[in-house]
Amino acid sequence: MKSWFSRNWHWLFFLLISVSFMAGLWNFTLEATAVVGLVFGGIGTVSVGILVYYIEKEKRQTGD
Repeated sequence: MKSWFSRNWHWLFFLLISVSFMAGLWNFTLEATAVVGLVFGGIGTVSVGILVYYIEKEKRQTGD
């Protein structure tokens, strides 16, 4: 039987990336480095969201 962490690590990763992105929004100032960080944070959040979607889709298909 798999441990809780091995079954749900992707959700923790998504939570970490999302909180990091929200912290970037909270402290946002209109400077070049802040805009670049916000763009990359958004790309990272969307990418990890897609990763979580495909992992959950695979888990549903295999019954894991």
